[in-house]
Amino acid sequence: MRDLCVIIPAYDASNHLGRCIDALLADGFAPESITVVDDASTDQTGALAKERGVAVIRRERQGGPGVARNTGAAATQSEIILFVDSDVAVCRGTRAKILAAFAQEAAPDALFGSYDDAPSGPHLVSRYRNLLHHHTHQISAGKAETFWTGLGAVTRSMLAKLGGFDPKLRYLEDVEFGLRIGAAGGRIDLAPEIQGTHLKGWTLLSMFMTDWKGRAVPWARLLADGRIGMGRLNTSLKNRANALLVLLLLVSVVMSAFVSAAPLLFAALLIAFVAINQRFFRLLWSKGGPALALASIGFHAVHYIAALLGVAEVRLSKRRRQHASRAETSCSPRP
Repeated sequence: MRDLCVIIPAYDASNHLGRCIDALLADGFAPESITVVDDASTDQTGALAKERGVAVIRRERQGGPGVARNTGAAATQSEIILFVDSDVAVCRGTRAKILAAFAQEAAPDALFGSYDDAPSGPHLVSRYRNLLHHHTHQISAGKAETFWTGLGAVTRSMLAKLGGFDPKLRYLEDVEFGLRIGAAGGRIDLAPEIQGTHLKGWTLLSMFMTDWKGRAVPWARLLADGRIGMGRLNTSLKNRANALLVLLLLVSVVMSAFVSAAPLLFAALLIAFVAINQRFFRLLWSKGGPALALASIGFHAVHYIAALLGVAEVRLSKRRRQHASRAETSCSPRP
């Protein structure tokens, strides 16, 4: 049986880290196989981990999750390294399923799982955002193009080959790492049966800012740099249709002050938006009833507004750089 260890990057994670570690121990992970990388926390993160008998590496200067994962991986010798976020509690059977996946004759170089359908946060926004992540991974089983470190494992040989996570990135460093796995000829599997409960709570503002600055902007940069092709992953036809519908919904709201038929247009666009996402909204209805499903129509629109802002921000920034470059060239003295 191949050796498996767990790396948990943690910064001021005392609210959830205890449940994270306890779930790993309950699933059969030995304390000595778990390493918490305390990324210069200002709370009791390190002490809480030590109380549970797991290894703790303290960084005196915060480097971000990618640096913390690299630090933890360098301190272990295991063949398989499982990364778990400090606010994720793995479900029973996680260890056995991961070991079984890597024991196959045609084993992947990396794999990742999914949030379960019972998120910890009680508020509607938290339940919507965590169930959106669950739904996205549940319908995307099989070969993947990116990696996810909320609950994801990789072979030591692949991690070493690629030099670990990019220490310069604070957002989507796991996605970028997955792209490099694919470019190196490696295989990543999305195994939705491997699940963990997300313990994080969301507000509408925190969700909006994360979806905008933490996801949409770095995604758009990867797209602008040619790292991801249009029509794949978050730029799929369905996602682009959703973004267009939300943009048109916003336009129809503005038009309502000048055009009498604008409310009818708004209603038609809203029906189309719900129809395209009806499978997801059915899941929300089954988990939280009409209150969650109906509120999530608005939350889902906010999610795509954040995506639109992220794309616009990157495109404007790129255009400014191009104009500045042309201006500098035109002002340069000719030889």
